[in-house]
Amino acid sequence: MTSSPQFVSSSTAGGGTPSGNNLVLPVPTGISAGDLLIAVLDTGGPVGSGGDPTTVVIPTGWTLLPNASEPTSYSFNSGNFNNVTAVMLAYVNPDGTTPMIDQSSWNTTMTSDALTPSTPADTLITVYGDYNGYSRSVPSPSDNRVFVGDAPYASTLAADQYLTSAAPVPGITASGNSAQGTSVTILLAY
Repeated sequence: MTSSPQFVSSSTAGGGTPSGNNLVLPVPTGISAGDLLIAVLDTGGPVGSGGDPTTVVIPTGWTLLPNASEPTSYSFNSGNFNNVTAVMLAYVNPDGTTPMIDQSSWNTTMTSDALTPSTPADTLITVYGDYNGYSRSVPSPSDNRVFVGDAPYASTLAADQYLTSAAPVPGITASGNSAQGTSVTILLAY
């Protein structure tokens, strides 16, 4: 049986009082060539609030895989950041190769989408953005990996789960949320 892509480390940025149009997100420590970096930004309030719609400028080189010259951080810019929080997650396959994104989805609720993995060894990643900065968690068997944010501003929670079958994965609702936010669901395959 093939092992699932493994969590390496994470980093966060934002939280607290909104601070302009630039967000510097550090690269997680302990990464190596071949690690997959995933960045998720929660850019503020719901549609119609001061923070939406937000166009985020992707940093130069972002599509590159980590290598010896990986910068220590990436700078995300927008002319319309309201309350912004961000997480960066690093994953690697057990043999050091780079995981592939099997599937991904985004929705406007605090419940992740139900997805069906392509392999029994996928890793499920769920990321929740709460517009009101509420502290959240997800139930076991998911592992809460990283949280950033403060009420009443935005917050972001990232969690993952190593799957053991290719059975459909139901949606997961983050507890403690304000019912105003979004979720991103990602399946990584070996």
